[in-house]
Amino acid sequence: MPPIPPRRPGASSSGPGQMPVPEQMQVSLEWVDVESMPITALTNVYTAVNAPNEILLLLGQATAPLFSGTPAQQTAKLRQLHTIKCHPLARLMLSPQRALELIGVLQAALANNAIIVGQGSVTKEETAT
Repeated sequence: MPPIPPRRPGASSSGPGQMPVPEQMQVSLEWVDVESMPITALTNVYTAVNAPNEILLLLGQATAPLFSGTPAQQTAKLRQLHTIKCHPLARLMLSPQRALELIGVLQAALANNAIIVGQGSVTKEETAT
């Protein structure tokens, strides 16, 4: 049997011993059960680079404890406080390309929000802060 020649990237072939290469297609994405998720305020973001193409994005929510008593008692309790717990909402691993896509989506959302509330357009510098 003669050797099978290499395929060009994106070429479709189904000769002997070769798997057919599917054509690229676009399909719609249907978000399901979104309404069943609670809307939670994001208060903290942590990022780390685990590997050259892996960006860890940790999203969390921290809330300060409630203190009762007189202002002096509240101040005393506050001085004893050394940490506040942050509860994770999502732990995401992003490729650099996905991170850039997320940045673009957030910039577009900020620009749309500014237009909706009548502030005009938002510059890139304003969305970077």
